[in-house]
Formats: sequence, structure tokens, C-alpha cells
Amino acid sequence: MWKSLITKEHPTHRFIEKKIDEIALTIKQEFQKENELGFINGLGGIISFMHYYNLHKDYLYFNKEIDLIFDKYSKILNTNKSFKYSNCDGLAGFVWSFYFFEDIKIIDEDSVAEIKEIKDNVISYLIENSNHGNFDYLYGCLILFSKYFHNENITLKLIKKIEELKEMTPLSSYSLAKVFMKAPSEEKEYDLGIAHGNSSVLLCLSQIFEIENNEHVKILIENLLEVYFKLLQIEHKGKSFFPYSISNCNVPINFDSRMAWCTGDLSIGFTLFLVSKRIGNNTLYKKSLDILLKLTKKIQYNETLIVDAGFCHGSSGVAHIFGRMFNYTEIEEFKNAAIFWAEITLKFGEKIDIGYVGYANKHSTSWEKSLNLITGISGIGLSLIALVDENEPKWDKCFLLS
Repeated sequence: MWKSLITKEHPTHRFIEKKIDEIALTIKQEFQKENELGFINGLGGIISFMHYYNLHKDYLYFNKEIDLIFDKYSKILNTNKSFKYSNCDGLAGFVWSFYFFEDIKIIDEDSVAEIKEIKDNVISYLIENSNHGNFDYLYGCLILFSKYFHNENITLKLIKKIEELKEMTPLSSYSLAKVFMKAPSEEKEYDLGIAHGNSSVLLCLSQIFEIENNEHVKILIENLLEVYFKLLQIEHKGKSFFPYSISNCNVPINFDSRMAWCTGDLSIGFTLFLVSKRIGNNTLYKKSLDILLKLTKKIQYNETLIVDAGFCHGSSGVAHIFGRMFNYTEIEEFKNAAIFWAEITLKFGEKIDIGYVGYANKHSTSWEKSLNLITGISGIGLSLIALVDENEPKWDKCFLLS
């Protein structure tokens, strides 16, 4: 049973409920503007908000709208000439959505069976991606490790490719994720967070270990964990435990990373915690818990670099991760931190001149409004619902948080 963090007696409760209702009304009015096929960025995340809002209110505020989105899926698939294949906003995310919707009883197994050909095409495309070393979670092949794509033959192929990459990569166990180029020097960087880096590799492999209890996979996980233990031993003057990334010369880059789901200490600390539970590593469990408890004390901008509310790198994602940690451990510090960041999320929503219901995502030098899960109001709304509701937020599987 999921433990809600904010009861009706709490002074913040009514403000959260008001903001959730505002988000619901806006999504009801604007949802037809979303055209991406993914779950994290696309129609699937919006359906998820509608579903959990219905559960939270115990009535079908969204009913015909969900049907209309399924009609839109059909229209897009039947009329578009080309498609993205990514987990974030493409066909992989579409396939993931349908299996998730079957899990939470929005659709039945017959509906899932209808997309088998699409699923097979996605698998073929993403395995080819692995041949190019693209193990990015949002845009590469890592989604194939999720239970909705799980197949022991696929696992064997991907594990083999990971081991090949380990031998070819200058950093060896440092990172297997997609290599990004950093302008203007064009120096290769290896990301360490969940969205694009090594943390997602660890989370996905640990999921496979839970399913298969494969000792070979466990050894590979432990080998990949070495980088984090090495980084914790480095003396530096930055504010973070871990750097944002590592160069191809084994040099940590920027120990002043933001606190977020996508990257930085919270992203990595949560990864280490969940992986430790899955593989039964008590030393790692205690270390990760210590890191995460210290992060509950970080609340100033110069410590967190948080400027908006979006789930990916904003306050609602931080609130949700701390809420998850409270439900995993029942440690009060995590509950208090989740409530603090929920209140910050409400404050970010007071800028009514921009965005949807006051929310916009800081993108480089501009502000962008969106409906989606990863940076938009669907993700913010779902995070707020999870704080006041007793239905487990299973949607956060898409972010590798459960």
C-alpha cells in the first residue's frame, strides 16, 4: 500500500488539490495539442495523468478524452509516413505505454496483441542501435531491458554488446551510455545520471537480475558500480558528491551538478539505493542511504540549481523521489523533504503569465510550456497526486523509479 505523505489536515493539502484541479482542467482543454507517441514525452503520459486523476477523485472526470486519445493513436499510426523509434517520444514509448495500460487495466490483452508487429519492428531497430553503442535510456536501446520488452534472447544480445563496449571504451566501466559531444572543444563526455547515462544502465540491468536471477548480470552490475566508489574517494571543492559527467580522459567534469531525476547526486544516489536493494548489497545500501539523507538538507538554489517544477530536472521530480524514498524506508526526513519540494513546486506555479497554470520549463535561455510527463504539467500533476493519494504511482516505472 502506498503511503500518502500529505493528509487533509496538513495546511498545504488544499493548495495541492487546487493545483491538481487546475492542471486537470487545462489538460482537458488542451490535450489535443499533443501529437507525440511516447509515454515520457507524448500521449501516454497524458493518459496516465487522466487515469490517476480519475482514481484520485473517484469519478470519471476524464472518460471520453481517453477514448479520443486512443483514436488519435490510430490516426497517427495510419497516416504518418515516418516515425521516431525512441522510448521518450517514439514507437518504443508507444509500445511501453500499451503494456503499462494493460497493467493498470485501461486496456485488455487483445489491444496489446494488436501492436505485436510494431513491437517486433521496435526491437529490431533498437538492437541495431545497440550495435552503434547507443545505450541511452530516453533515445537508445536500454528500454529493451524493461519487463514489457523482456526476452532472454534480447538480454543475451545486449549483455554481449555491453561487454564489447567495455573493452572498447577508454573509460572501461565508467560508462556505456551514448557519448555526447561537448562544444566547443568537442571533448567526449560520459554521463552518469538516469536520463542519458550510466545510472540507467545500472537500473535496467538490476531489473533484469530481479527477473532472471542471472549471476553473470550481477557481476556486470558490480563491475559498473566501481566508478561510483572511485568518484566518492576523489577530493574536490565542489558542492556535489558526484560530478555531472566524466571525460574520456577519466577526468570528472563539474562537481556542482544539479539535484534532479535526470542527473546529479539525487539521480545517482537513488540509483545506488535501488540497485543495492535488488542485488542485496548492504554496504551500498547504507552508503546510498547516507547520501540521500544528506541531500534532504540541501534546499538553497546554489546547492540544488533548481529553477522550475518539471519532473525531469525540477522540483516535482525531486519531491516524487523523496516520496518514493519515504515509502521504501519510512524515514521521516524523506517525507519532510518531499513536502518541502511539493511546496516549492506550488510556488513555481504562481507565474500565471507564462506556461500552463503558471508552469513552464526553463530551456536554455527561454521558457517553454508543455503538457507532457517529463517537463510538463502531466508530470507535475502526477507528482502532486502521489503526495496526497493512496494509489501507488506505478507510472514512475517509466522513470526507472520502481
